[in-house]
Amino acid sequence: MLNASAALARSAWRLPSSGYFPLSKCTASSGGGPLRGAGRGGVTAWRKARALFPRPFLLFARVAPLSFPQAHYPADATQAALAVSIYETIPLQQGADGVDLWAWSRHFDGTVRTFLDKNGASNPLWQQMVALATTMHAQGRPS
Repeated sequence: MLNASAALARSAWRLPSSGYFPLSKCTASSGGGPLRGAGRGGVTAWRKARALFPRPFLLFARVAPLSFPQAHYPADATQAALAVSIYETIPLQQGADGVDLWAWSRHFDGTVRTFLDKNGASNPLWQQMVALATTMHAQGRPS
């Protein structure tokens, strides 16, 4: 049982019994692809999420939408940098406790979705993800 203030309890009215609260919608708007309309709204959403769910709640950014079913990463380095910024950097800067990479190799909708190319080779997305993790670990923060 969580020991929470009345205000926090009211704000967490739909908190699942598991204690996990998915905030994937905080980093991207629905419709028009995973990156359309994201950015400043993601900053605001993560700030609000952290304010509504202060520690000891743990917030994790969910990056499964970045995984892809194609044999090779379907975008360029600029798009990869933007995607990692929106789905990982912004949440971590705004109070997320970590990044959930649960789709690193996942069967979904009849395909296998990964962050690496299907032959195991690196790609611009993976390189951006590794660079961010390296930076976060160097700062002593989990990613």
